[in-house]
Amino acid sequence: MPERMNRRPLLWMAIVGLLIFALSFIPGLAGNGENSPDEQSWAPAVSREEAIAAAQQFVAERMDDHGAWRDVDAIYQSDKTLNGYLQKNGLAGEYDRSYGDRLPPDYWEVRGTSGGSGTAYTVRVGMDKPVIAGWQAAVNGSKPGTKDVQAVAREELVRNGYNEADFVYRGVPVSNGSRQTFESVKPVIGDAKLTIMVGVVTDRVVSFTAKVNVPQSYTDWFAAQKRWASIMSGLFLLGWAALAITALVYTVLLGKELSFRRGILITLLFAATNVLQIYNGLPGVVNDTDIAGVGSDAVNGNESFFSAFYIGFSLVMMVLMAASVYLCLLAGDGLWRRRGWNAWLRWREPEFGKHMIASVKNGYLLCFFVFGAQQLIFWIAERSFDSFSIPDPMQSSLNAKWPTLFPLLAWMAATSEEVLFRIFGIVIFKKLLRFNFLAVLIPSVIWAMGHTTYTIYPSYTRLIEVTIIGIIWGYAFLRFGLITVIFSHAAFDSISASLSVAIEHGTPLYYGLAVVYAILPAAVGYAIAWLHRWRYPGGIAKAV
Repeated sequence: MPERMNRRPLLWMAIVGLLIFALSFIPGLAGNGENSPDEQSWAPAVSREEAIAAAQQFVAERMDDHGAWRDVDAIYQSDKTLNGYLQKNGLAGEYDRSYGDRLPPDYWEVRGTSGGSGTAYTVRVGMDKPVIAGWQAAVNGSKPGTKDVQAVAREELVRNGYNEADFVYRGVPVSNGSRQTFESVKPVIGDAKLTIMVGVVTDRVVSFTAKVNVPQSYTDWFAAQKRWASIMSGLFLLGWAALAITALVYTVLLGKELSFRRGILITLLFAATNVLQIYNGLPGVVNDTDIAGVGSDAVNGNESFFSAFYIGFSLVMMVLMAASVYLCLLAGDGLWRRRGWNAWLRWREPEFGKHMIASVKNGYLLCFFVFGAQQLIFWIAERSFDSFSIPDPMQSSLNAKWPTLFPLLAWMAATSEEVLFRIFGIVIFKKLLRFNFLAVLIPSVIWAMGHTTYTIYPSYTRLIEVTIIGIIWGYAFLRFGLITVIFSHAAFDSISASLSVAIEHGTPLYYGLAVVYAILPAAVGYAIAWLHRWRYPGGIAKAV
């Protein structure tokens, strides 16, 4: 493979990419507006431990419950609808100044059970300041109250610093029989009004929840975006399944030409990192209100059931996906060899070690170019169709069991996606259409549809962005082979994820880990090349 003759263009591409990426840190020049689609990572000023301490202190003072807590946890939660409304309408700065402390759209949800009373509590604590933004005690009424519940609720409204004259009483929703509901007379931000619900049981206030209700027009738009993303995600899964079935057919047809030992290590790497993702991301998934229905508004017992269901379903999907990765590796390699091209060198081939080192170098140069291309796409998207992003707790390392392992998930994406949509997807569509551009474009679009559920809006923003990146990696695959794009993809995702983790946690340890993860793909590549040199001392030339 003629890696040397393409190193200089790649070097210039990498320099251009890094320059564009650097510009993204200059306010006003690229993707740094208030509604920038690439600004999702941020460090909370209030730590998880500080949030737990604030919640326990609040319960001790407000509920006169001083028992030691058990089963304590703090989950990062976000009001995605409110965040989206603020970003879409350029109101985030105004809202933060006026209501950011009292009504934070992003907050810690602290849960625990008092060892003294046995009462389960859920307390919302701000992430910028340890201010209590809402709470609930799991208390059931045992006898009728003697006080006017509406009067009790109004007293609680005033107690929390609100002017009673600014609200109108809306009664008790059927779905929340104990909650007295008040709505602000005037909008509090844009056209959004504030709804406050006060739970009263047997003359006792057991919950206080304040929620900014965005206009119905935005709610409808947001719901339409989520439906569109779900449809695209479904088409992605159908495309994945179609490629897997096609790979199975070609694996059978090419059976005698294939070595079935090939691809096992890559498949195992995908499976291992997938299992890690399933377990490491469980808190974020289980507590995501869009998925599990587990909310900040109530303490309930469906978390354990959903956790078991999610783990079981995810493991079944992992096995199916791992099988598809293995089949696409075999079939893709066989089909390319029939065309006279060695897209994936074998371990026993003399040039394997040399090619591995060249793939690492080319992969990193290509990775730097993709960073710049992504920033440029976001810059255009923000200014062309008002693209914006909102935080997503499900994708945040703040909700990971082991944040330090979060960037390892880069290998899951790099192995599976480059195998399905590059080495196999391109050759299949090349057989069908005979045009390189369409053979690269179509699998890139299918791949991009699997990314539309990320919280970047409008949902087609990621469809455009990832399709373009897929085209870049597709042509790189045709020029340099599978290993180069796997390392490029792994380096890109490792650097992105580790930087995100470092920013979210903000400690020297995590910034040090970001450096480690940034060079990890290179270390892996050079280690493999060294092993090849050691195993076949006469079979590797000096790397270009």
